[in-house]
Amino acid sequence: MPRVILALLLVPFLFLSSPASAETPPATLNDAAVLFDSVMSPYCPGRTLSACPSDDARVLREEILASLVEGRSVEQEKERLISKYGPEILGTPADPRMRLASWGIPALFFLVGAIVLRGLVARRATVSKNEHAPIAVDPQMQARIEKELQARLSARSGS
Repeated sequence: MPRVILALLLVPFLFLSSPASAETPPATLNDAAVLFDSVMSPYCPGRTLSACPSDDARVLREEILASLVEGRSVEQEKERLISKYGPEILGTPADPRMRLASWGIPALFFLVGAIVLRGLVARRATVSKNEHAPIAVDPQMQARIEKELQARLSARSGS
């Protein structure tokens, strides 16, 4: 969302030098900003078109805006970009199942990790409770311990 706001703020400044900027409707600028933020730059790997500082990206942004001003829809422009640069320009898988997997697999790992972590915490709490539990001592052993303790205490007090 911050990228969209940044793109909306920067788009008018990018096109101040072009004569089309004076008559470009705000809705078209908004569509262009959203499109710039949703497609990957073919010139800056890993960056969206709106975040790419290269001159080639600037030229591509101008081409896209001009195409939108001429009346092409955002979807038509996306199709043109896909045909020119390939489906990886969208930055998201085209197959809906792959998009689901791209969100679902990390969520699944998070869920499994949370369950494992909860189990470890519960096990640790159980172990620590058992460490402080009294130990059952055989009555004969208890009597022997008390007898030896009494003998040592009387030996100390007698000396």
